[in-house]
Amino acid sequence: MFKKLNLLSKTEMKVLLFVSAGDSEFYERQAAKGAGVSVGSANAILKDFESLGLVKREKKGRMLFY
Repeated sequence: MFKKLNLLSKTEMKVLLFVSAGDSEFYERQAAKGAGVSVGSANAILKDFESLGLVKREKKGRMLFY
């Protein structure tokens, strides 16, 4: 549905599919590896998703978990 409406880029769609596939927490590098995108892209996309309320972010020590 989103792909047909052209609301998300291919990279954003990959990250969204990774996020929606699991029900446990993950960190940026896991999302990047699982979605097949760069860590920088995953970082930016996850920040956008958090601002939209699609994911929640929690800091544990120096790590950010989503």
